[in-house]
Amino acid sequence: MSERTLVVAIAFAMIVAGMANGVAGLHDRGGQADAAVAIETPTALGVHGGGAAADDAAAASTADRTDDVRRFHAQGVNCDYAEMFEATNNGVVNIRVSNRTGDFALGSGWVYERSDSRALVVTNWHVAFNATGYDVQFANEEWREARLVGADSWSDLAVLLVEDVPDTAQALDLADGPPARGEAVATLGTPFGLDESIARGIVSGVNRTIRLQQPDGLNRTYPDTIQTDAPVEGGNSGGPLVNCAGEVLGVNFASAPFADVSFAISARTVEEVVPSLIENGTYRHSLLGVQPIDVTPTLADVNDLNVTRGVLVADVFPGGPADRALESAPAIHRRTGLPFGGDVILAVDGVEIREQDDLLSYLLYETRPGDVIELTVLRDGETRTVAVQLDARPVAPIRPGPRPTPAPTTTTTTTTTTTTETVEPATGESRPDRVPTAESDAERRA
Repeated sequence: MSERTLVVAIAFAMIVAGMANGVAGLHDRGGQADAAVAIETPTALGVHGGGAAADDAAAASTADRTDDVRRFHAQGVNCDYAEMFEATNNGVVNIRVSNRTGDFALGSGWVYERSDSRALVVTNWHVAFNATGYDVQFANEEWREARLVGADSWSDLAVLLVEDVPDTAQALDLADGPPARGEAVATLGTPFGLDESIARGIVSGVNRTIRLQQPDGLNRTYPDTIQTDAPVEGGNSGGPLVNCAGEVLGVNFASAPFADVSFAISARTVEEVVPSLIENGTYRHSLLGVQPIDVTPTLADVNDLNVTRGVLVADVFPGGPADRALESAPAIHRRTGLPFGGDVILAVDGVEIREQDDLLSYLLYETRPGDVIELTVLRDGETRTVAVQLDARPVAPIRPGPRPTPAPTTTTTTTTTTTTETVEPATGESRPDRVPTAESDAERRA
């Protein structure tokens, strides 16, 4: 399978609401900002080598995939969505967030953990962003105040603590492993402010790396997300993506308008990040300090590489962990516009890196800031190993401070990217309406 990159416009599945007489007026389907997403399609891991053993392995692999398709087709036909809804509804909540200007957005969430009369609710970072007040509505229509426990912009996850929860509130279980393509699923939450909603679909893809602009104006890259055709509309942000057993496969957070393409943060990311948010209020992500780009056949041809896998180091950020350890591409190829030169990362700590998602997922799940990793790189036609000590990504504040006063105009000439500005009705703040075509160094680094 060849690797393809598709760029589409997406919207946060959250609604900005102007509240009048208790009725939410839907001003913006996409919430605080529209965004763009780069979907990295994983390269298939084929059977390498020849002979009868390879043929047998290929046949067995094909048989396994056929069995999976049949099983999940049957599951989709027989999945009892009514039973699924009844089993999960008491674990799904509506979230209304507010600040000094009043109520300004609606989202969804789900009960991650319950202990006696207290509950920990998981939602999205972009739902909690710039809020000072949180109100949570449970399935029995009762509202409770909540407080923010922790939040992390790099995984788009946040945790709220609710006291004195209704007796009916229940925690939902996380799925033990990743879903399979074709598996029947459902999205739960509050699309367009309509509570206790369910929408069905299938898993369209896994291990998707997407890049989108968050409401603080910065673009962030999210690895290991789940793609589904189950609708994720405005207001669904933070709600669960569940399988037929009612287990949480992921947290809904983005969708492509006018297309059956939605995304959820994987259960594995939830398992990795949320316990730290509960204990420490934040999560420390490892930073390598490079701008990676997947090696495609075209990129390999331009750079005269003897491989068509791995991640090329397009840029190394000065003063970052990889500075002086890795070599970045010194030039851009005139005809294709692709980076020319630079190291190609083939493995990390002996684990093969076939594409960007492999690298980002390894950094997320297998490393911590301060760890020393060994990178196997291709440089000048030769394979070598280099050691890099990882740093920590900067933590984005959940409640940004006042915007700095613009510097006086100077005569220095700079290149800028024009964006459409929209004024949000509740906050009165101006935010980019579309993702810029270029990102700052701080936004692109792995």
